[in-house]
Amino acid sequence: MLGFFQARNGAEVRANARRRYREHYETLRRIVPKERLLEFKLEDGWGPLCKFLGEEVPDVPFPRVNEAAEFKAMKSKWIRMHLASFQRRYGLFIVGVVVVGLSAWAITALGLQ
Repeated sequence: MLGFFQARNGAEVRANARRRYREHYETLRRIVPKERLLEFKLEDGWGPLCKFLGEEVPDVPFPRVNEAAEFKAMKSKWIRMHLASFQRRYGLFIVGVVVVGLSAWAITALGLQ
């Protein structure tokens, strides 16, 4: 990826990404014959894509997994899944540390030594 973005690190990738993608698309427009190139926007749905491919429009909604609401839902699901995994792995350890810490505090605070 660093080669495509003409970068040596992540900061340079971020700085160069937009320009490099524009250059890439311009190169494609220059070398691919117009009749073989589809300039497709996701918001256009099935119509232009199916026409270009010579296929019938499917009887199912166009997938919208890249839309903001869908992305947020996937992100929330991912976070919940990983939090649950973290709790399963480290929950008992954390509870143990808290119990030992509270016990030590109680012994010291109550002078039970």
